[in-house]
Amino acid sequence: MDEEEGVSIDEIRLWTVPQLKAFLKKRKLKVSGRKDELVALVFAAKQVPSLAPEPTSDPSEERASKLEDLLMVRNTNLRLPNPDSLQDWEGEQKAITKWPPTMVLEIGQYLENIDNVPLKRRLLSDYKDGKGYSYSASGWVKEIQYNGIASDSDYCFLRTECWPSQNINNVPWKVWVSLHKKSGSINSTYCTCFAG
Repeated sequence: MDEEEGVSIDEIRLWTVPQLKAFLKKRKLKVSGRKDELVALVFAAKQVPSLAPEPTSDPSEERASKLEDLLMVRNTNLRLPNPDSLQDWEGEQKAITKWPPTMVLEIGQYLENIDNVPLKRRLLSDYKDGKGYSYSASGWVKEIQYNGIASDSDYCFLRTECWPSQNINNVPWKVWVSLHKKSGSINSTYCTCFAG
């Protein structure tokens, strides 16, 4: 994303705050401030060819770092296991009664906390339009599986795979969400798509 030439300021506004900060950090530029300030700094940096990024680690390392952040339970020191390392995933038929009570309120609260305002608006609109349900009902989303992590864990995972852009010839994206078992609150979400 940060290597694209000729990116408009409107496109940069669609970046998340962590994406903006990562772009600036690679160039050893200021990474503090409101989102509008970060957008302006990124746009300005793109206008100066001499501000090439510092050599960075492998993109897979950056993705792994992001994944590690998502496995942390917000406002605690608790780290959840990587869902890929877990065994004994249960299918919908067997485990749907174990799913947390995640309802409209919890989903709305999670979406409302997204930093990227245009993305937040689009996702809230898609959610209100019932696009997730229609994709699932149409078969674009595979079976949802459950993993309770451990009997004494307050958190669990739900995971599935879905096809990008409703194209079943593509490799499906892997998607998971970590949830609080009793409250149904969403801790974090992850997708193997480019946006993550």
